[in-house]
Amino acid sequence: MKKSIFTLCPFLAIIMGSSLFASESTVPIPVFDLTGVITESGAVDAGLLNFDPNPRRPVTHFDVVTSLQEAAGAEEIPAIVVEVDQAGLSIDQLQEIKRGMDSVRAAGKEVWLYSDGLNFKTALLGSAASNFVLNPEGDVSMSGLHSESLYFKGLLDKVGVVVDVVHIGDFKSAGENFYRTAPSAAAEKQSALLLDSLYTTVVTEIAKGRGVTRDSVYDFIDRGVVTARDAKKLGLVDRLQTRTDLVEELQAKFGEEAAFDREYVRKGVKEPEIDGFLDVMKLMFSSGKSKAPKEDYVGVVVFEGAIDFNSIVPARNEVLRLIDDEKCQALVLRVNSPGGSALASEILWEALDEFAQSERPFLVSMGNVAASGGYYISSGSDLIFAEPSTITGSIGVVGMKFAMGEVMEKLGISSHEMKRGEHADLYNTTRPFSKVERQMIRQSMLGVYGTFKKRIVDGRGERIVGDLESLAGGRVYSGADALRIGLVDELGGLTDAIAKAAEMAEMEDPRAIMFPEPKSAFDSLFGSGDEGLGNDHFITLEAGVEPGGAVASWLQKEGLLSLLPADKRDQVQAHLNQLKSLQTDRIQLIAPPLPKF
Repeated sequence: MKKSIFTLCPFLAIIMGSSLFASESTVPIPVFDLTGVITESGAVDAGLLNFDPNPRRPVTHFDVVTSLQEAAGAEEIPAIVVEVDQAGLSIDQLQEIKRGMDSVRAAGKEVWLYSDGLNFKTALLGSAASNFVLNPEGDVSMSGLHSESLYFKGLLDKVGVVVDVVHIGDFKSAGENFYRTAPSAAAEKQSALLLDSLYTTVVTEIAKGRGVTRDSVYDFIDRGVVTARDAKKLGLVDRLQTRTDLVEELQAKFGEEAAFDREYVRKGVKEPEIDGFLDVMKLMFSSGKSKAPKEDYVGVVVFEGAIDFNSIVPARNEVLRLIDDEKCQALVLRVNSPGGSALASEILWEALDEFAQSERPFLVSMGNVAASGGYYISSGSDLIFAEPSTITGSIGVVGMKFAMGEVMEKLGISSHEMKRGEHADLYNTTRPFSKVERQMIRQSMLGVYGTFKKRIVDGRGERIVGDLESLAGGRVYSGADALRIGLVDELGGLTDAIAKAAEMAEMEDPRAIMFPEPKSAFDSLFGSGDEGLGNDHFITLEAGVEPGGAVASWLQKEGLLSLLPADKRDQVQAHLNQLKSLQTDRIQLIAPPLPKF
């Protein structure tokens, strides 16, 4: 198990256990441990089979960036320490965290960053540090950006599944993973353009932050096999030092009055106290109930993951609650989604439009990806913020059907069909679409595509540069390119969107509250997740039981997923989730396979 910088020193372990400081002479120094995956929503899977008794909820991206912002403005804080070993952060998160570190430095404070390895992610954050410390024997793997997508046609052929896909948009390549063995020319071109944009952006930021040339960074990358000493020689890191030596140096530098606070990122978070059975019972009956804010605030609603009729329920309910809350002066929707169900996207858009009609500011902050349905739900906002590396666009529609007739034949299953109505068997899963049926499906999808474009035109208006159709058709853009063509308004992160929303709402004392409130697995297990929407929303949407897919069940039964590396398991799981969504909505606003680093 990896040990943190500050768990190796008994003295510091004691003084860091609390965010309360001993006296007014104590020097508080926040420690930001970015180890592991930091999600947008903080959502965890809760269940008796994977139950985690830890009552502490996960740290979210909102927690990290807002606490960095607070540290920059706190006069009593002379420095912060950031630990990024094994950080599972997306590039958009890294860019906003980097700007937070820049703000801390701009406020005249020191930023110490430690890592056991150097890669693109640690190098990007390290470019904002005043002291970037690398383990002398640390692994250096800055060999470039690599993207890999999985294609399942061979697997589906083996089991006899035929995937019938209809696209609206020449560049709408979603679904190719199921019926091709490699990307189409259009899909490959899009991925190459995205890769070029992200690669240039990251290298430029690293070079600028470290005060070296871009060419020298490119040369360093292309050398392939390099050492920590090579990185120091180029200037990508400031020093090579072990964890224990760094702890001793920081302790000596800031003196015995220093209190290294690992809980700073959770400042203001009240964790439930679980000391016995009575506390468990109390949590069971109180979970899901939150106190109404007493002061004006900016509501931050997070939507993360694929869009379907289950996933939109928490975000939609929160938006409807905020409409009725007079203390909510503005809304920021944080979107990290590749899209999904067309109808579910429309249902969530409609709730967001209701908030927009309340004449309060409504802004969107795009995370790593806000494409297709993710862009659909963003389109009605007053302003859209995106990171340069955000993947967005993919304005197009795709529909598909999985024909399982050959699978049934192999299993010795035959079928006898009867129907009343010429097209009653349109979505019969024993055969692909007929020529006439494909045309019917296409016409239906053109209607959805028209609505998609209308939502964008109504929301974006004259901010769109040129004809929308030339920008749509399934084309995918980086945030930097989306700004140029008017699909987004400003480059920036979540904190930038919150600040702008507060400014537009003319709030004197800006305060932001995140919804749905992140919960630990323990809390989620007992929480109902529904506080009631009141009499104004008596016809509402409830999360149901997600249907299971035949392919998903087969893979899990055979245990094949366990044979794959973690990154490929994630891709397989993402596509299995898409299969589930297809069982309830045949028309999808889903982004194509996107580069993942």
